[in-house]
This record gives sequence, structure tokens and C-alpha cells, in this order.
Amino acid sequence: MIYKTAMQNDYKRPEILTNIERTELKIWNIDLVDSYPDLASDEKNVLRYIVKSSQAQSVNSIRKALNMTEYRVRNSIKILEDEELFRKIGNGCQLNIL
Repeated sequence: MIYKTAMQNDYKRPEILTNIERTELKIWNIDLVDSYPDLASDEKNVLRYIVKSSQAQSVNSIRKALNMTEYRVRNSIKILEDEELFRKIGNGCQLNIL
């Protein structure tokens, strides 16, 4: 229930830390995209759009929705992919929440 609520509200994924003596659940009350402060505005916008859509998106659909050039979208996708925040599948972008 906690995990599902976090995902529905676009919060960072809860972390479970466990050892022989105890189990801890770390719950974040922060927007998933805002948890990556080193990202530029374009990358945050692309990532936020993909997170909110909850499905694979094409470069063209991202470009139209965010009113960005194809170059800026592709550049943002490259940076996000290098950061391993999602993976490309075919022509779409599928979110890979870490």
C-alpha cells in the first residue's frame, strides 16, 4: 500500500533496508523528478512527462506535449538514459525507476 501510494503521487520509490537485527522502511516525501537536483530544466520536464504518462512515449509525442525541439528532446533523453533513469525500448522511452 505504501509503495503504491508513493508511485501514484510521483514520489521517490520507498527504500527497504534490512539486516539480521531489523528492517527499516525509508519513505520519501519528495517528487521523484525533484529528487535529482543536478538535472537541467529540459531533462526534468522530459522525465516528469514520462513519469506522469506511466507508459512508453515517442520522441515526437514528448516534443509536441512539451513544445520542445526534437534536438532538445533527444539530448534530454540521452542525458537521462546515461543517468540510468529510464531505458529506451524501440522508438519509445520506458521509465526505469531505480
